[in-house]
Amino acid sequence: MDETEESTIPRSESRAARLLLGAAAGFFGVLIFIITPGSPSPVSLAMFGMFCIVIALACATRGRVRQFLGSVIASVVFGLALWYLWVTGVGGPVTTDRPILLSLLSLLSAMPFFVCFGLPSAAYVVSARFGFARQPQPVAANCQR
Repeated sequence: MDETEESTIPRSESRAARLLLGAAAGFFGVLIFIITPGSPSPVSLAMFGMFCIVIALACATRGRVRQFLGSVIASVVFGLALWYLWVTGVGGPVTTDRPILLSLLSLLSAMPFFVCFGLPSAAYVVSARFGFARQPQPVAANCQR
């Protein structure tokens, strides 16, 4: 990637932040994979470990690969937020034996989670288009229209 291409990709975080986040996510991903065989639910734990590894890879890459991995991460977050909202909405006071106040509190915690994490994740996926988004072309300084 040359300097022109590098300047068109928006910078989201500094190199130090990417290094710290990537190292922490990679460490936790590997640690989770080590403890997975002895756990009561190894599949869900392994999926979380893979999520951590994808975050670490997204921090270590650049360009379209980072956009693709970021879109995978955002899709997972959006799916989880939608699932959480659905489960608390459908499993509300009508279909469960829980007290109505407890069900409403669960729904009231699911809605802000969806708004704060689910919707921005969906917006990122739409804007990045899984790394297939066309990169903006730099405008020459001496070019007049």
